[in-house]
Amino acid sequence: MEDRFITQKIVNHGIEVLTPNNEQAIGELHRIIQKELTYGNIIPSSKDYVISIIKSLVDKGANGVVLGCTEFPLIINASDFNIPVFNTTEIHAQAGVKFILDL
Repeated sequence: MEDRFITQKIVNHGIEVLTPNNEQAIGELHRIIQKELTYGNIIPSSKDYVISIIKSLVDKGANGVVLGCTEFPLIINASDFNIPVFNTTEIHAQAGVKFILDL
């Protein structure tokens, strides 16, 4: 979220990128990833928090959400929202299979 090397590539293709910009929210998202999801701890209140952050971005105009952290798909899925959800873990796996199979 904080490093721009990925988001800038998206912006370069004419897509506006919205990320949490509140230090407290960013800190809590990192805590959820590092202290819970990395260890397989799925805590409903943490899922609710992540959803609330994403919904706040939707309220600001986001038309889709990129789950840029490989752990987020453990608690967030497409059925949680009425906008497209891009699971980067799945996208990377599909790209790897296409590369290996030379498709």
